[in-house]
Amino acid sequence: MRVLVVDDDCLARAMMENFLRKVCLDVAEAADAVKALSLLPSCEVAVVDMVLPDRPGLALLAETARLERRRASEHRQPRR
Repeated sequence: MRVLVVDDDCLARAMMENFLRKVCLDVAEAADAVKALSLLPSCEVAVVDMVLPDRPGLALLAETARLERRRASEHRQPRR
């Protein structure tokens, strides 16, 4: 399982990343929402700080949900 850790505090991000690696998880990391959005498609779980420099963490989660719904609907569309 790949976990994305999103936190602009490098110490907090490193501590979470080290903990997750110790329990044998693959970890990706991002310091802001822009990088997180680029990494999210390759991750199954995201741990997101609620205060990021470029947008609130809840806004990042909402955008992720919108992108996931769009991808799901594209896969359901019959091809002609």
